Amino acid sequence: MKPYELLTVRTASLARADSRAWEDFLKAFAEYSSAAATVCINSPPDKLQTAQGSAQMTARLLELFRNAPVEADKITASYANKK
Repeated sequence: MKPYELLTVRTASLARADSRAWEDFLKAFAEYSSAAATVCINSPPDKLQTAQGSAQMTARLLELFRNAPVEADKITASYANKK
């Protein structure tokens, strides 16, 4: 499995282990991601690239976390079909 696929599958496993805790985590991470975007918007020019990178990464991770269960099923199925 590719690293991104493995991360997705492991993330889905965590999401399925305790759905209430997972939803609480997603809410907290969404707030964190929003705060990173705000920091980026308010960054002085000399800090902008770092802030932008942080905001982009948190947004991508949030997307991965939210979509992990569905994407993990697709990944798992694709590897099962290769056997």
